[in-house]
Amino acid sequence: MTTAELTADLRQKMGALLKTSGEVRIGEEARVSLLDDEIREAQTWAFRRAAYHERDRRCYRLGSAFEPGGGLDLDDVALTGLDCLGFHGVLLIAATARQHPNLSLNGMLKKLFASEAGQQIRAWGAWRRWHWLADLYRAETQTFLSSKKGKDPAQRWRSGKPTAAQEHIIREIARLLQIDRPEFARRGEAFEWIKAAGGNPRFREPPPLPDMPEIGE
Repeated sequence: MTTAELTADLRQKMGALLKTSGEVRIGEEARVSLLDDEIREAQTWAFRRAAYHERDRRCYRLGSAFEPGGGLDLDDVALTGLDCLGFHGVLLIAATARQHPNLSLNGMLKKLFASEAGQQIRAWGAWRRWHWLADLYRAETQTFLSSKKGKDPAQRWRSGKPTAAQEHIIREIARLLQIDRPEFARRGEAFEWIKAAGGNPRFREPPPLPDMPEIGE
């Protein structure tokens, strides 16, 4: 299903839902605004998690593996860092297992991430995901600037609402940097923040390569 088809389908379903709930009594302009807000939220969610694509289904399946053991609250950035550490990460888990032999893997990971080494493990995850996000941002930006809308001399695109892709990247950057996620009403504002023209200096320069966490006894 294309984005245009998804938007049309969402508008039709939201319109039917509003009529059923009696909210159709509000003004037409306000109703359209409400529909747009719901569609924007749905599109943002679809970009991140919806089962419209095989990649998203794989994300769901992988996440569900942690659920039976109570691992859905594990820090995913720290998990990325642990994956980056390879053999060193395995040794960290082994050291944790020696201290807490009766815990599940989820429990051991929680103990490890809460330990002194946890912040360095997370720093590795933030470092790795920063580079992944930077590559994603450059690809998205190049694709957009090469499009007809991006080449528009009047830059009318700047007055539109932020796209689902922009919302996703902004949310991820803020989460990695552990800062409050900024809200933007216009696409141009979101574009400039992501571009780091003053809004996010750390996105201009990659974070330094973290130190290796020490392995306990």
